[in-house]
Amino acid sequence: MSKPVIASRIGGIPDMVVDGQTGCLVSPGDPRELRDAIRGLLADPVRRERMGSVAEQHAEAFQAASVVARIESAYQEVLGESSFDERPLARSGSR
Repeated sequence: MSKPVIASRIGGIPDMVVDGQTGCLVSPGDPRELRDAIRGLLADPVRRERMGSVAEQHAEAFQAASVVARIESAYQEVLGESSFDERPLARSGSR
């Protein structure tokens, strides 16, 4: 959406939000830090627009087409194959 985000520094969020570039990361449970981040973005439309533009470009790395290609590449590397065999896996008749 070409908008910067404000998010907490928890879990995998810091992998998606680059603090100061694609949005703002704040400490979980810190209302003052959240308030300051909101005020900072509201007060600076040029910064918001720049961060939003960078965020849009950064988000492309998390789209399915990009993620699936990277996962398949990792599998290929682990298996030592240049391409996947398209045949279905053989299934055992017993459980």
